[in-house]
Amino acid sequence: VLSNTLRDKGPLGLYHGLSPWLLFSLPRNSLRFATYEWLTSTLCNGSPGVTAQAVCGAAAGAMEWGVAGTPMQNVSIKTLHDANS
Repeated sequence: VLSNTLRDKGPLGLYHGLSPWLLFSLPRNSLRFATYEWLTSTLCNGSPGVTAQAVCGAAAGAMEWGVAGTPMQNVSIKTLHDANS
């Protein structure tokens, strides 16, 4: 696959599809990390223990998936479905 891509599209062909991936992953990751940082600084005064890190990480992941993940996953599925129709 790598040699075919390089032969047919050149080195820039390796980055084909990067834009949609960035469009979907950057907002989700930004939300997750911002939520985690806010929770740890608010609830633990910036120095959380292992349990607090796990709880804050789980809460940040739930926030990410509920706010950004589910709608973006729906868009992704519908886009793929429409492309294959």
